[in-house]
Amino acid sequence: MSNNKNKKNYNAKKRMSPETKDKLKTGFATIINNDACVKVAREWKGPIQALPICLAVVSVVLAVLPSFISQMNVQGASGVYGSPLDNFDVGLASFTHALTVDEKGNARPEAEIVHVSFTEDGELKLTNVEKLYHTEGEVTYSWFIDVDTATKAPAFEVFFNTFSIDDETFFNRLSKDMNPETGNARHGEDVVTPQASYLALGKTKMVFRKVHSTRGQEGAYDRIKGQDLVDFTPKNANGDLIPYTSYSYRSTIVKNWTPFINATFETAKITSAWSFTGIMAGIDLGLVVLFGLILFVMTRGKKNPFRIINLWETIKMAGMASFTPAILAMIVGFWMPQYAYLFFMFLYGMRMMWMSMKSLRPMQ
Repeated sequence: MSNNKNKKNYNAKKRMSPETKDKLKTGFATIINNDACVKVAREWKGPIQALPICLAVVSVVLAVLPSFISQMNVQGASGVYGSPLDNFDVGLASFTHALTVDEKGNARPEAEIVHVSFTEDGELKLTNVEKLYHTEGEVTYSWFIDVDTATKAPAFEVFFNTFSIDDETFFNRLSKDMNPETGNARHGEDVVTPQASYLALGKTKMVFRKVHSTRGQEGAYDRIKGQDLVDFTPKNANGDLIPYTSYSYRSTIVKNWTPFINATFETAKITSAWSFTGIMAGIDLGLVVLFGLILFVMTRGKKNPFRIINLWETIKMAGMASFTPAILAMIVGFWMPQYAYLFFMFLYGMRMMWMSMKSLRPMQ
């Protein structure tokens, strides 16, 4: 007899209450039903009413996720080696070759090999860099120039900030086609853009810029400490130098430089991804609050039966309604990540418009 009584008490405790069932049913209904969003916002009291706000935060995270992942997957080398190449592949091959071979094609003695390395403190270190300087007649330029054999004009250049100027001034002068040392125009006062693709090595940062681009790709030395560019000299599996004139030389150069370029871009990429994502998350969260305010203002009419709804309740309605648009925006966003940040705004706006027209429309 006692055992039957205990069993009945256990089943009674285990059975879900009608109130809990109703809340679960209503909660799931908010996914597609705007009336359910209104009901949750107005009727749910106590700690559970924090759910709409938590749901709004989760929705914002889901909405910006495709953009964040897309930006984090960007590789710096794709910008440098992407089409059009603008002589970057040939230029970097020629520059790397010049580190160990002089202009006459003779291998440099060990003491004359040019070392372009990066210290543990994240600074540029140069050894024998003057061996790379370009000379035309009696004029010597304090940078490396790869001359196009057909046009006799610079096709690719590598600059080194060995001057008494900061990196920002150094990069700014180069972007305006100025002599980095003097600040004077290189090709006439009317020429204010670079005339060749270049790599600019500052004291703590670097810039890769193609001749036809509007701005360069900046990199940092914080992830390439201890590396030396002479190590990128192409070698085969046996450790022998690959002939400069062979096709495999250039393809190996691309392979050797790619991890390096990606590493220099990594810090800027992460900073940019988090900054952009943070801004878009703030806008999306602000959108939730804005739509809650709009619903509140729209129900203020003197004869409007929804006038009894307060601002806190309309914000909760907006929060509950944000989840489904966020899920849809995330799905479509992974398909078209370049427009991912716009999908949530559009879909969420459509749902809130529908809610205001149907669920909160005064009876005629």
